[in-house]
Amino acid sequence: HLDYAGDLACAIRARRSQSFSNEVRYTFLQVAGTFRGSNRGYIPLRCSTLPAEKPTMNHIIFRSLGLAFCSFAFTIGCSDPVDNTPQPTETKLPPVVVFPAFHFTTLEITADNQTAFPECPASGTFEDWFGNPAPSAEFSQVCRDKLLTLRVDPDVAKPMVERFENTPGVTVKVKNQGKTASAPFYEELYKALEVVGLVRDTGIRVAGYDSRLTPDMDGFVERTVALIEETYTQNQNTPVHLVGHSNGPLYMQYLLTHTTKEWKEKYIHGMTRFAGNWVGQGFVYTILFTGLNTKDFSLPSDGAHAASSAAMYLTHPSTYMSLSDPEIFTNQEVVVRISNGGKEYTPQDNILLFQDASLPLAVELATYYTGFVDISVDAYPNVDVYAEKGS
Repeated sequence: HLDYAGDLACAIRARRSQSFSNEVRYTFLQVAGTFRGSNRGYIPLRCSTLPAEKPTMNHIIFRSLGLAFCSFAFTIGCSDPVDNTPQPTETKLPPVVVFPAFHFTTLEITADNQTAFPECPASGTFEDWFGNPAPSAEFSQVCRDKLLTLRVDPDVAKPMVERFENTPGVTVKVKNQGKTASAPFYEELYKALEVVGLVRDTGIRVAGYDSRLTPDMDGFVERTVALIEETYTQNQNTPVHLVGHSNGPLYMQYLLTHTTKEWKEKYIHGMTRFAGNWVGQGFVYTILFTGLNTKDFSLPSDGAHAASSAAMYLTHPSTYMSLSDPEIFTNQEVVVRISNGGKEYTPQDNILLFQDASLPLAVELATYYTGFVDISVDAYPNVDVYAEKGS
């Protein structure tokens, strides 16, 4: 068994005065998380034998990563490493709700006599999701971009959440809402969870969402609360473990900081984050200029597609939520560089970047949505926390 959280916390305690700064110690202690004890299937922390040599950063990171799916299965059901007492076969494993990554939820888009883009089909249906092998034979990539572009009401007196809407004649919904079929990328994870006894669409559910939107929109919190409560009931009133990947943990964090302590104590077993995109990432700045193919996250191959794709992402609130946060990254990385020796922009220049590029909508939305989900100490979700490959 890989008791990665225990090894990590003990390694930090043993070496706290020798090799790590306060910031690094704090980061890894956050990764280690909190444990409530065996009543929810968790194991007590214990110190493994440390290597004789001083552990390097690579050693600790390697130990903390392990095999992601294997150690996750270990988290939700395992034998006791302290006295090696076999765990009874009757142990009830917590059901799992998966929160997918950016554009890893299958969206079904339907046009019904739309006239906003006469160069595109007036009616028809296509799907949008990462890995989609055949997005559409009827709708070109440019037309798909245009129909997924949001309209933003210029009335700044309105609450921000009410200012976005789809193109008239276009509806967007999550296909197979709540089911594993709504996020096919995670097939290997579903199989791994089935091996330890969970059942698809009963003990393994998916909290899919419209990846264009932030978690305060489209009834995400209310819908996900209902899904978790249903999963709890269908699994003999067993608390539910939340698993998020990339942007998924942002939606998990928002949910858990917008529900009550009593609700979480009843319904939530804990949360595991895979490569959580907590404070954003620099490459997202570039897609506001280059666009990005949802199908495989490649760059558009021609100017027309780059223009339609960049214009689409410009209107999506989630784009700005995913930008590397200026308060965290400051000037530590260059996110956009003008060619031929031109100006360089870092995260702390994000508003200046959009001003220089004459993108007033980006200025407004970046001001509101960058750093939108609070991950400060004051916003700790107050559930058992595990992390794999944190970012």
